[in-house]
Amino acid sequence: IILQQTANAGAMSARPTISEAVAILLKNDLHVTKSGVFREAAELLWKIVTNILQHPDDESMRRLKRSSKAFSAKLAPAKGAVRFLRAVGFEEHGEGDEAALQMGKPDIKLLEEGKAALKACVKEYARLQEEARRIENEAAAEKLRMLQQVSRSNQKQEEVDEREKQQALLKRDREDYARQRDNNDLR
Repeated sequence: IILQQTANAGAMSARPTISEAVAILLKNDLHVTKSGVFREAAELLWKIVTNILQHPDDESMRRLKRSSKAFSAKLAPAKGAVRFLRAVGFEEHGEGDEAALQMGKPDIKLLEEGKAALKACVKEYARLQEEARRIENEAAAEKLRMLQQVSRSNQKQEEVDEREKQQALLKRDREDYARQRDNNDLR
């Protein structure tokens, strides 16, 4: 019994925490080229957890094949997605094409906690996206302001250059006029 308790404690400590998993999940899309990774993973994780909560006795809801199209396309590319599944009670089983994440008897409290953490993670992600958009908009507005300032400066310089050109032409015209009127100047 003591060995079994020790083994269970070791398994529990090996299980990642939900907060750790969602913190990693939250980092998707922020600095990667393919967008939508977070959204797709979060939606599928939400669906998985919700389905298990609605049908806790349905074993098909508690088995996820790694080779499935949905897993490969939506969960595998998302950092923290598998960690989240492990945190809510899924365990690795099988190898190769038979590799799967499977959950024994669902821990409803843990699943509810995971669902709440996922909801909070989605809200935080939306806040971070909005903040990133705000910063991007501010940077674009500052760049526009600087370009307008440069444009005004260039326009003023062009006006100064044009006035100087006009003044030089007027000066030459006056000199020509004065020379034409002066009978002693035979240049």
